[in-house]
Amino acid sequence: MSALSYFVITGGVAMLLTSAGVLIHDARFATEQKRGEVPPSVAQLNRLRWRDSLALVLLSWGPLLLIASVLAILVRAGAQR
Repeated sequence: MSALSYFVITGGVAMLLTSAGVLIHDARFATEQKRGEVPPSVAQLNRLRWRDSLALVLLSWGPLLLIASVLAILVRAGAQR
């Protein structure tokens, strides 16, 4: 059970970090575009992907809350013995 919980926790944290990385990358690209360091042909492709990052954050909370509740139940059961 602990291997499964570590796997799910790692997946949830990875989704959180991925969404943060997407936002950081887009913000960095936007600042480079404002400085004029990006060619105009590439600059048209820029958009901040807030919806994608928000979807990843919301999806990552599901597994994290699930494992937290399972672990809380297991800790309570172990404390009663």
